[in-house]
Amino acid sequence: MTRQETLSVKEKIQNLREKHQHIFDNNNMPGALFFPKMAYRPRGKDELYISFFASELKRESRIYTEFISSEYYPEDSNRTLWMWNYNPHWEEEYETTEPNSAGQVRYLVPVSELIKVQEVPKTEQKDSFTFLGDSIVQDIPLTEMTVRDLAAIMTGKPVSNKEWLNKIITQK
Repeated sequence: MTRQETLSVKEKIQNLREKHQHIFDNNNMPGALFFPKMAYRPRGKDELYISFFASELKRESRIYTEFISSEYYPEDSNRTLWMWNYNPHWEEEYETTEPNSAGQVRYLVPVSELIKVQEVPKTEQKDSFTFLGDSIVQDIPLTEMTVRDLAAIMTGKPVSNKEWLNKIITQK
């Protein structure tokens, strides 16, 4: 039996987090929420999803994740860190799974809603959006803009799921 196989789930998650902790520390978020998740295609769906328990979403904070296997091994050799921006309407907007044996449901979040975290080398951090408090998210491709983001820009109202965009809109 390997060392990884004898670790508890909590220890496995801690080991996964260690890879990304410097990003959290460098951006003044040492206690950032990090929940590694399996990305999968639920029956009847065309795209990949991850699922969160209500207890995770009720924390009203962005959540960082890494795609893993059911045994908590990284699925991506690049060890990509992803961010989900808190959506206050998660209970209404996300579908749920069937209850598990403990009666808990999980909320299905499309992988397409996640934002790939780009690590900013310390020497470049002065050029990032530090005035927004989001120095990890420097720029997001236009292909990741949603209709909600466009509505936020057009109306000047902070209705985007991207916290940094809402901050720009409210700081006009």
